[in-house]
Amino acid sequence: MKIKIDDKVYLQKYEIADMTHNPKYYPQCVLDEIFAHGDEVFVMNRALDAYHFANVFKNPESIKWLMEQDWIVDYDEFAEKPLQTIKDLAYGVYIEETKIIQDFNRKDIEYRDKHFDEVRDKTYKLGVKARSLGIMTYFLEGEVTFKFPEGYVN
Repeated sequence: MKIKIDDKVYLQKYEIADMTHNPKYYPQCVLDEIFAHGDEVFVMNRALDAYHFANVFKNPESIKWLMEQDWIVDYDEFAEKPLQTIKDLAYGVYIEETKIIQDFNRKDIEYRDKHFDEVRDKTYKLGVKARSLGIMTYFLEGEVTFKFPEGYVN
């Protein structure tokens, strides 16, 4: 999940960790900014601070790219929506991802070989979005806490 404040984009620590495990989905400018911060964005206790927002992105090219990706959930876009609306959206994204996978698995091996990368890329992005929307529901239900960037008015 992302938050943009002025000329900076903050992402939650778990999202940053995921980027380092799946670099093919991110441009080099984004990855360079992650690795320029060293361990400060990688050290995380999943139970305590995985959902804290970390300041990593200041490069205008990175910010532009991150803000254009609708599969990286923007906190501000969903913060005021009712809980049930977010749950419904998360479920819809999950169903879309599941249908794509089921349809793909029904195809013959030749089709699957030819379209594997395309389907993997699409379902990865849907998975990222569904997970973030799910985490947003946990936050709104009080099951997890977010540490927002300094100066952020939520």
